[in-house]
Amino acid sequence: MSALDWLLWAIAAGGAGGRLLALRGLGRVFDPRWRLDPAPAGQTSTTPVSVCVPARNEAGNIARLLGSLVAQDHPHLEIVVVDDASEDATATLVAEVAAREPQVRLVRGSGPAPGWTGKNYALHLATQHATGEILLFVDADTYHDVSAVRTVAVEMDRGLDVLVVLSGQEVPSLAEQVVNPFFWGFLLSLVNPAEAEDPHKPDAAMGNGQFAAFRRGPYLAAGGHGAVRDRTIEDVALVRHLKRAGARYALRVGPRLTQTRMYRSLGEIWNGFAKNAAFVDKAHKPRDAALTLVAVGLMAQAELWPLAGLALGGELAILAVVQWVLILWGRSIVYRKLCVEPVGLLPYVLQPLGGLAGCLLVLESLRRGLFGRGAVWKGRHLAGPSV
Repeated sequence: MSALDWLLWAIAAGGAGGRLLALRGLGRVFDPRWRLDPAPAGQTSTTPVSVCVPARNEAGNIARLLGSLVAQDHPHLEIVVVDDASEDATATLVAEVAAREPQVRLVRGSGPAPGWTGKNYALHLATQHATGEILLFVDADTYHDVSAVRTVAVEMDRGLDVLVVLSGQEVPSLAEQVVNPFFWGFLLSLVNPAEAEDPHKPDAAMGNGQFAAFRRGPYLAAGGHGAVRDRTIEDVALVRHLKRAGARYALRVGPRLTQTRMYRSLGEIWNGFAKNAAFVDKAHKPRDAALTLVAVGLMAQAELWPLAGLALGGELAILAVVQWVLILWGRSIVYRKLCVEPVGLLPYVLQPLGGLAGCLLVLESLRRGLFGRGAVWKGRHLAGPSV
């Protein structure tokens, strides 16, 4: 065999090995031990819960969210929505609900204070108005089972200070079905729930801003969102900060408990993932750029090599088919375990496009971090460090 043949075989073997490791990671995350389903009706809690919602330009989402929250079966509940200087009808819609639902409170914000990102400051404002022992932070694009808050309270009553729940993902459109699972599959393949919950490994903790609960005392003692005020990936930074401070942390997967539709159009998919697909700290741009480029190379090799192997033919084509089967196996785990909608055959066929789009989005995120003003979301620039 020539040197080129050896190189091609090494690439093919490395890709297959990487997919096997990814499958192993997904198997760990979706192990039934880490699943959190709605608590049975007989399990109750008297612990007061404050649901805190940051809302900027969420007129298309906020009514559905509030409908699911006011229907909760936990009696000790208040809902604090911070309108983060929205430019649409968000505040009006929240005010209409608050007028007829006494547990809903609207807090009008005027934008972030200097040194803060908008979402962090909005949640900081929410906690100043919240009175519950448990602070449950949810995004405005989420929707919750009627027992979600009660289930969180029951789970937290078992001695937890922080509970992070991975939401079910709503992907009704073809674009969402092709692109979103690429990122979820890549991210979750790197998570080890046992290590995430290890008190001696704070940097293994995973956050999820879509749905995370904090016990008030430890949260405030550690500085709350003020401790991560300038972080763009504040959910990860916050839980790691609390774990370092000694907080008792748990990670669960709860697609039946809470659901999220992250993005509704190709434009939102592009801008949404491009804001945080690459982590670029202004103080370490060369290092972060190099690491990101290596990661993109590995992702491209893992996702797109089967196409090259099929084109080259021979034994490499057989390895390409094996790797392609492993890719689709991993995607099927994400579809079945995390995505809410049933997925047909077409998203599987289009997975090369999902892999290509994922690689391009990481490169675009890197470009914005290096040469732009940072990520842009909801009309604001996010130029702070990542985690």
